[in-house]
Amino acid sequence: MATIFNALNRVEEGFRFYSYLGVFFVLGYFALGPFIHELGHLLFLEVARCSYFLEPGWNVYTGFRAGLEIECVTSSHVQLFFYISGYLTTLTSALTAFKFSQMFDGSNERVISIIGVGMLVSIVSSITVKGDVYNALRMLGLESFTGKVEIFVVVVLLVLGLFEAERHFD
Repeated sequence: MATIFNALNRVEEGFRFYSYLGVFFVLGYFALGPFIHELGHLLFLEVARCSYFLEPGWNVYTGFRAGLEIECVTSSHVQLFFYISGYLTTLTSALTAFKFSQMFDGSNERVISIIGVGMLVSIVSSITVKGDVYNALRMLGLESFTGKVEIFVVVVLLVLGLFEAERHFD
């Protein structure tokens, strides 16, 4: 009888741990990923010495968001880099979280890694919105490739996230 109770206790502890992981995934998805994305845009504008107006908000599907009104004239290559700076910052942060998680063992490693996976999924969820990717492709005259590029990026990010998750949960 004691072994049944021990097994049930282990199941309960595992359920509690994975519930906590869900909270950290949501944190990466709704808060950190989108916040870092917008921070990437802001850092780029600061480096480019552009003034801007920021209007933060919340979207039920993608979490934190911000509307930016840029008050400077930029060349097309500067504007193109502005559009991709948010995604590059989020991707770099997620990959850094994956690498940083390797410094830890056990549950701490998994928590840091799952936050990174949440950030990757935040990119996936926002890439299909007519926003940064659409504007960048439109600037390049490639708006007809929007769907194909979005599918490619989504597949690459999902595979990257799955490989990272598999590393911890095999």
